[in-house]
Amino acid sequence: MEQVAYDDQEPTRALSTEIVEGTSGEYDSTDYSVPYVSLVQANSDASIQRTAQPGQFLSTDGETFDSVNMIPLHIRFVRDFYDKQNRKAICGSTDRVTGHPRDLLYFKTAGNLNVDEGISLACKDCPFYEWAPSAKAACQKGYVVTCYDLDRNQPFMFRVRGTAVRPFKDRFVGAVAMGRAKPWARSFEMTTKLTQSQGNSWYVPVLQPTKGLDKEEMAGWAAYAAGIVPPSHAETVDADDLPFE
Repeated sequence: MEQVAYDDQEPTRALSTEIVEGTSGEYDSTDYSVPYVSLVQANSDASIQRTAQPGQFLSTDGETFDSVNMIPLHIRFVRDFYDKQNRKAICGSTDRVTGHPRDLLYFKTAGNLNVDEGISLACKDCPFYEWAPSAKAACQKGYVVTCYDLDRNQPFMFRVRGTAVRPFKDRFVGAVAMGRAKPWARSFEMTTKLTQSQGNSWYVPVLQPTKGLDKEEMAGWAAYAAGIVPPSHAETVDADDLPFE
């Protein structure tokens, strides 16, 4: 069973100094960090505290908005093991290969596995790799997508999990994963819609293509995307980012 030590470091969020057509100027890592954007649900802290409305997008810089005009830049294939009932992260992986356990007691009691603090675990060796202890606690596949917000002239990251996976996979992630397209092949408008099932309701993102980019535009965005360092494995898991299923 493979266990690898890792450093608990903050995410590196450096930006390129390339000047890219379609952006508002020249940026470097001293200008800003890349914020996370989440979709607010009815039970989100932001909704309960009335700082944002269900169905809105909320950025970690405090801004709320109803839609996002964006160009995808990076896709990271991740796994998240989360206890929804207790709103607690159990483990997470930023590559679906190596997991970084957080709740060591849970691994011992529910998985009969002793994991040392600060030690990583190969996902294929994890007792929860192919089965879930309960409907509220499961290790699920998802994405972290880095995009450029064309309205606000800045990049952002968006966590894609649960029922949000399908719209992203259908619109561009599947084509990129198969090598048929680049993430920045077209721009999208991201909005939300309310979905209901078995007495529950939640919002899911809706992606609508707005423009196909030509070769020159794609080359510019490729250069810009190359300057953004993806987030590290130490990124924080926020309960508000996890949609109902």
